[in-house]
Amino acid sequence: MPMELRPLEVGELLDRTFSLYRKHFLVFVGIAAIPELVLLLTQLAMIAVLFGAGSQGSPDAMARLSVFVVLSSGVVALLTYSVAQGATVAAVADLYLERPAGIGKAYADIKGRWLPLLVAMTLVSVVSGFGLVFCIVPGVLLMVAWSVTFPAVVVERMRPVEAMQRSWRLTAGSRPRIFLATLVVVALSYVINAICQLPGIAMAGVSGLMNSASIPVMALVALQVGNAVSACATLPLISILLSLVYYDQRVRKEGFDLQLMLSSLEPREGDPRPRAFS
Repeated sequence: MPMELRPLEVGELLDRTFSLYRKHFLVFVGIAAIPELVLLLTQLAMIAVLFGAGSQGSPDAMARLSVFVVLSSGVVALLTYSVAQGATVAAVADLYLERPAGIGKAYADIKGRWLPLLVAMTLVSVVSGFGLVFCIVPGVLLMVAWSVTFPAVVVERMRPVEAMQRSWRLTAGSRPRIFLATLVVVALSYVINAICQLPGIAMAGVSGLMNSASIPVMALVALQVGNAVSACATLPLISILLSLVYYDQRVRKEGFDLQLMLSSLEPREGDPRPRAFS
């Protein structure tokens, strides 16, 4: 049954997030799995390069190679996470407006938006990261204020800085509520990540008990695989939540529910009647 569009409290936002995730689990996990597989293969290749070079390279060369590996992995991670979040936002938008949703369609919807998504991810991450380093509170406030930047990039086709400004205006007055909802999902994600990392941690622990000088390759591989599995399961949750926050703020501030109701009175040929999901 459709759920009435109206301003939502923290508990209702979380309930809709988990409900949507559960009902369309394969779609959301599939969206996250494609870029996550690319990232995992990149990380495994980097591990192979490091261990291969470590057996015959000098310490200085290894240090330079390690820096290159870290920077390269960071760039790939930014790209994959931004693309995965953008595609998830596109899927939520389809479900929100009762359009057909799928993995292929979600990626098709963000075609041509990869660069704006990457730039938006980089700007938000870097600026918020500086805030977290120098003082935790400003960093958290910036992350919350820019939390719906991605929906603005995907749904409204905005440029990165324009989308950040849009997010700042939309979240104003509701940031404590958004922070609480996000905190619950992030905490759950950390728990799931810790569980998925247990095999790798166990391998590393056994190696330490055996007085090994370094973490064995298989432990590093297990850690990366565990992180990939965790990301596939948890990244959609935060993207779904923030997509719902975006629409909720538009309902609160712009009467988006009325806009949908009016648009449903005069549907275009072939278009579904937009409404909220249950």
